[in-house]
Amino acid sequence: MDKLIGVAIAIGLVLYLVSEILPVIAIIAGIALIVFFIFKICSSIQSSNEKRRITISRLTSFLMGLSKYSGKSYVFPDKIDELTILASTEFDKFINSCSIDSSIKLAFEKFGKDFENLYTKSSSWFCPQVSNTYYDINGASLRRTEVIATKPENFLPINWTSKQFVYAQIGEMCFILTPIFVIKVSKDSVSFIDYETLSFSKCEQITVQENTYVHIKGASPIYYRYLHERVDGGPDRRYNYNPSIPVYHYYKLEFNLTSDKYLITSKQAFANSLVNSLKALKNAVKAHPISKSLDVVSFDVTKDEFASVFKDIFSSYGKDVAQKKLFISILEDYRVTKEKEKLKPILLKISDDNLWPSILSEDCSYETLENIKRNLTDSTHFEERDITETLAYLGYGLQLQRI
Repeated sequence: MDKLIGVAIAIGLVLYLVSEILPVIAIIAGIALIVFFIFKICSSIQSSNEKRRITISRLTSFLMGLSKYSGKSYVFPDKIDELTILASTEFDKFINSCSIDSSIKLAFEKFGKDFENLYTKSSSWFCPQVSNTYYDINGASLRRTEVIATKPENFLPINWTSKQFVYAQIGEMCFILTPIFVIKVSKDSVSFIDYETLSFSKCEQITVQENTYVHIKGASPIYYRYLHERVDGGPDRRYNYNPSIPVYHYYKLEFNLTSDKYLITSKQAFANSLVNSLKALKNAVKAHPISKSLDVVSFDVTKDEFASVFKDIFSSYGKDVAQKKLFISILEDYRVTKEKEKLKPILLKISDDNLWPSILSEDCSYETLENIKRNLTDSTHFEERDITETLAYLGYGLQLQRI
């Protein structure tokens, strides 16, 4: 009986203590929950502010870099939406204002495709250091940053959808390859890299024990090694865990696109092709400097293969042929209107607006063409660059004097 009484008393004391402590625990739990929510809200605000700071920094440095090419000075708005619109608009204007020779376009298309192959059809990485050794390089010792596909709007929130560029992500950086330059987007800044400054070394073969990456695109193992080997290279049977390690041939290039200066890739053909296509692109850019002027008189078409067609037509048929259907027909025969899709509609607009008398008069000058360009730009949907190029062809064909 005494034991039962003692147990009852003990239970009573426990219930009393629990009833006294539970409210305290509930209060502490409530305070902890409030503190947790405040912490999460503060962290979310801090993260949002950091993202906003990075985006503003990237857009601002993007416009500052662009100004070196466009020759414009930009006033940066405080609102991030307005800054994004400004960056998109000014970049579109600059790209549309550039006169890019067909040889540069072809060379860029080849270089862009070769660079894209690095991550679509092969496995490629950038490394800070790659040793040359008689023995297999241990893949785990290579501090590799893989080249992968990406969406540039994740790094720089402007309109990229209509641009035929090549995009790649290397670690925390995004690279946007354009026919004019390479845009490098790092953590909180953007820089522009001219192709003239890029360089590749000769492709060299290295042998790597691939104990880091499992799936390698574009290559097959040349042989296998074991974690524990006998003297003759066979597996040491004393170890239960003794996996085979595939060994691959990789191809190393020294490339100054990133601070990690070595590029290694699993497919030799792509490595060699990348070296050659960059060389061809640099030669094309050097031979045909990109014109960025939208003034008709400064828009250089003298090296353009189609400019001579206009000159030959006016020399053979007289300048009044421009007002006849024969003019468009001859341009179509020379495939000019096929290569320059906006040319025919603009010439037809010139006819519809009865502008030929001004263009074909004895008093016509590049100033006349500049006035016509401004009127067409204001009154039509055509891009300013296309109008400027069309009028530059006419000025060259009519052999107007440059002042």
